[in-house]
Amino acid sequence: MVLLPGKDYLVFTRGRVDVILHDKKGIDLEVRDYKTSEEVTTFEESSLQVRLYTLGLRKLGRNVNRASIAYLDTGEVKQVDVSQKRLEEAQSVAESAINHITASKYKPTGKKDCKCDYSTICYYVK
Repeated sequence: MVLLPGKDYLVFTRGRVDVILHDKKGIDLEVRDYKTSEEVTTFEESSLQVRLYTLGLRKLGRNVNRASIAYLDTGEVKQVDVSQKRLEEAQSVAESAINHITASKYKPTGKKDCKCDYSTICYYVK
């Protein structure tokens, strides 16, 4: 669980990293997320997720300096840029999403077949 500061509030978020790899010395860490394909989420969407995991782990004092996404359908492993600039961008995207959600500034899809995490309680899906 990680605390993200918002404009006038604090948000606790949680997620589960698929695997954390370490070098032979056990000092440098790599966050890896596994995906079945790029059909459900794009590489950029998945990269945001991995960058947020990296931010959270760094806030917990972990020395994460690499990240990757492994695709189970092809066996391909793509490296994710976790430079300071890209991590700051990820945090900005997350903060913007939080601000929009708390201000109710988002457009639900309104689709009956929505598959988001909140479809069972969403007013717009019913």
